[in-house]
Amino acid sequence: MLRVCLCCTSRCSQKKRELKRLVPVYQEGAVDTDLLEEGKRNLRERLERDGYFDAQVSYTTETKEVEGKEQKTKGTEELITYHIERGARHSLVGIEITGNHYFTMELLRSRLQIYGAAFGSRGRFSRRLVDSDAESMHGLYDANGFLDAKVSGEVLDNYKGKEGDVFVRFVIQEGPQTLVASLTIEGVHAFREEELLAVIGSTEAQPYSDFNVTTDRDNILALYFNEGFPEASFTEGGSKKRGLWEREEPGKRGREGKEREDGSGAGTPGAAGLSHYGRSADASAASTSERA
Repeated sequence: MLRVCLCCTSRCSQKKRELKRLVPVYQEGAVDTDLLEEGKRNLRERLERDGYFDAQVSYTTETKEVEGKEQKTKGTEELITYHIERGARHSLVGIEITGNHYFTMELLRSRLQIYGAAFGSRGRFSRRLVDSDAESMHGLYDANGFLDAKVSGEVLDNYKGKEGDVFVRFVIQEGPQTLVASLTIEGVHAFREEELLAVIGSTEAQPYSDFNVTTDRDNILALYFNEGFPEASFTEGGSKKRGLWEREEPGKRGREGKEREDGSGAGTPGAAGLSHYGRSADASAASTSERA
């Protein structure tokens, strides 16, 4: 037998019938950790949308022995209790982003999960979402070559002395942009160079990031796997000063490997490729090194 209780430690404005729809164990009639956590998230997000930005939701489980009324048989009952502490009600009155130069304000704002108060809405906000939005913007900068970028989210409560008003400020420190100074591919026999370049995004003058290089690696290995090199491997190394090198080790061609129509894959069961990435912090740094 399954029994679920919703307990508000502070007075809840939402009807319990409405809150029950957010707890999937009611509909599923079963209990597992995923369903319990989903119910916890649903309850917290609903409270946050209603302006209770500091709402806390937790749950406890308890197994009890119960006795049937009709046949007087003993059984067990699973009791799940959700504890809700809604906290004070707030309104998100403003969002500010400072320090951005490379990306437009419109682009950065479009990636935010939080939004300000408007007619009929107190906005959407939680400190968890602020941290998530800051991390999202940091990831965007990192993927575009700003390897030292920093993004922090500041939450100003009771903004300008008005109780319940919340203001969020994101502060961005972009730092220098790292570009790919050069890219050379050596020792490739199973493919033409232009075929590899077609799946590589980290080409000359493009932003450099570990994420982009990892994507390039996966794309290159996919080509080898599709052409019958199941033991292909990929290693990389280097530094900013020496450049980044990447080595493709296709290994032996499997039996399923097919002859390429242009014959370029014939007789290359152990072909290996070597890619060199030179990195520059920015265009001026690249020209300085050349003059040196």
